[in-house]
Amino acid sequence: MRSFIRRQIVSGMTDEQILDSLKQRYGSAILGDTPYNADTYFLWITPIFLAVIITVFMALKLGRLKKSAQ
Repeated sequence: MRSFIRRQIVSGMTDEQILDSLKQRYGSAILGDTPYNADTYFLWITPIFLAVIITVFMALKLGRLKKSAQ
């Protein structure tokens, strides 16, 4: 990867051109920036969904603990 980027720099490519060539060669995942589109909704919604589920579970569990302590 480093040698690929070095060759691009030596050939006079700009940062934007290098990033575009990396995206073409390896896909958008290489940049670590997942785009928000119909193909990636699951990736964006899953962490939010899990956070809500865990929060609800913990609230219910805490409520049961308080009732049993009384």
